[in-house]
Amino acid sequence: MNTNTLKYTLSPNPLTGDSFRAIMTPARAVDIEGIIKQMKILGSTVTEADIRAVVTELLRVVEIQLLGGRSVNLGGIVRLWFGIRGEFADEHDYYDESRHELYLHANAGLAFRKRIQNKIVTQKVETVDRVPKLYRVIDKGSGQESATITPARNAIIKGKRLKFNEDQPDEGVFFINLADRSETRATEITRNDPQELTFLVPPELPAGADFQLVVRTRELGTNGLRSGVLDATLSSEALAA
Repeated sequence: MNTNTLKYTLSPNPLTGDSFRAIMTPARAVDIEGIIKQMKILGSTVTEADIRAVVTELLRVVEIQLLGGRSVNLGGIVRLWFGIRGEFADEHDYYDESRHELYLHANAGLAFRKRIQNKIVTQKVETVDRVPKLYRVIDKGSGQESATITPARNAIIKGKRLKFNEDQPDEGVFFINLADRSETRATEITRNDPQELTFLVPPELPAGADFQLVVRTRELGTNGLRSGVLDATLSSEALAA
């Protein structure tokens, strides 16, 4: 198995709407402690404590140099330097925090970048299904689960990836009447979390009808609408007097 592998999935490109972009799926992030342990695995005769001390001092010196207005080149791996974002009116203008921003640039070294790119291979992996998952719905009017709904009473959906944008009319909790396929959206939401939705069952739902419960969301940064369906038919019950 080749360990020099960069895994990626394909996702709709929100900028074009008719193409896909690659999303990197690294196995995990490696911090300083991971780098130190890898150095020992590769056979370094220096102790972990000594390596950690040197790395700590290196990071401290890098910070000092940057704060001194210098650029720092870390062995050809990356170059760091500060820049300023924002527009200046003329040559007499000055830095103003309300109009300008200090920005730390980072640029990978060209030789290092080419060397790494020539060693790595890519591997496409299947996109993870990101649709909402509806496990069960609790009808507070009847006290039943995944069986009935009571108009004008609260209900709770338990699941995963349920959170939606309440300002988008095509996202949210929808009741689809199985008789005529008409849709009614729940508009009174009291809890909107990834694992739980609490809402008022629309009062206008007719009693004695059967419904399919659907949650529609968009994953952050995408335009594609994703739907999750409860694996049960819900029958509406009239509110008890």
